[in-house]
Amino acid sequence: MRIKSAAISWRYIPPGVEPHDFEPTPKEMVALTGADLFVYNGFGFEKWAERAAGMLDGQKTHIVNTSEKMDPVDEDPHVWLNPLLAKRQAEAIKDALVEVDPDNSETYKENFHKLAQQFDELDRKMQEITENAERTEIIVSHAAFGHLTKQYGLKQLSISGLSPSVEPSQKELQSIIDYARENEIKFIMFDAFVNSRLADVVKSEIGAEELRLDSLEIMTKEQLEQGENYFSIMKKNIDNLEKALN
Repeated sequence: MRIKSAAISWRYIPPGVEPHDFEPTPKEMVALTGADLFVYNGFGFEKWAERAAGMLDGQKTHIVNTSEKMDPVDEDPHVWLNPLLAKRQAEAIKDALVEVDPDNSETYKENFHKLAQQFDELDRKMQEITENAERTEIIVSHAAFGHLTKQYGLKQLSISGLSPSVEPSQKELQSIIDYARENEIKFIMFDAFVNSRLADVVKSEIGAEELRLDSLEIMTKEQLEQGENYFSIMKKNIDNLEKALN
């Protein structure tokens, strides 16, 4: 057979839209009920997707929570920022495709093998950087990098919470500034689509430079048109991490 319809949660989210706040239209929800396969991230990242999964007929639609068997890190849903966990997510999708469409199983397996090599290359580069790093802590604009930092022995000090809208108290903000000064941190890692006034305050207070660290929650239409993807953006992230850690 060939899959008639495969719904992936982030495909439903338009370019540039914050996934934490997204809600599908009634028409999109109706279309979803006709899918052979529904894939979502899990860990509470897409609230709407978890509700949708509970409404779908499991006998008709194969439902895949790609983070189902993973260990949470401080309730952080951004598992894909750890390339080894992203590889496990891709493998879960591959396994589901093989189950739903066994006639094309070899194609899915070959494509996964190619992806796995790219994930492994990101992991190799991250290991190389962190093994030779002069420091292990980074200041980030929001706490999206728990899975990444845990994997490679780093420490993230976040200005905002898991959601960019969750801001620290004045006491917490001062603690971040004091820590940055005491540890001579010279860079703040800004998420590409987070406009944080408080991050600017910290940057000004400690005289830090700005570097981009993309959580890959959002991709703009322009990025997609330019051919950007997970791997191209992660490579930029790694280059900036290398600079921040040295």
